[in-house]
Amino acid sequence: MKRSPKKKLFRSPPGTPPIKTMHDTLAMIQATDLTLLAAHPVGKANLQRIHTMAEAKTAELREMLGVAEQIERAYAKALASVVEA
Repeated sequence: MKRSPKKKLFRSPPGTPPIKTMHDTLAMIQATDLTLLAAHPVGKANLQRIHTMAEAKTAELREMLGVAEQIERAYAKALASVVEA
């Protein structure tokens, strides 16, 4: 018998913009009683796993934002030097 792959808690259709997926996930979380879920051992374990994944994604996005800000500053500096020259 074939093993089925692990299902994600929330899956967006392919090609969905990441911000849309994040808004949909937030709406789902707000509509769910997470405290009730956390009261059950299996629910708590799942919430801890998902929380760890969310923390990792947040760290990744913060790093990307930092690099994007450095790139933007480099372009702004180059443009400012051209205007002054």
